[in-house]
Amino acid sequence: VPWERDCSCCYPICPGDRWCIKQADKRYLACAGYSVRQHLKFAIVDRPVALFACIAAVVFFVDTWLTASALVSASRARRARAKP
Repeated sequence: VPWERDCSCCYPICPGDRWCIKQADKRYLACAGYSVRQHLKFAIVDRPVALFACIAAVVFFVDTWLTASALVSASRARRARAKP
């Protein structure tokens, strides 16, 4: 699926400088820019280290947030049990 920008409709054949989607009426919707598949290919194949670094950073921050939330909840539970 192409990015939703600069699209024009209803070509009988796909123009060579555009990314196209064949519609039900057998005409092509032509859009400028890269498709999502090409962006993912670029991220996975051409820059695997950057992709791994981004995934690792997200996992680290989510883990830190969950650990902090668990510690706060445990602390509140201990304080609630300690009060008479």
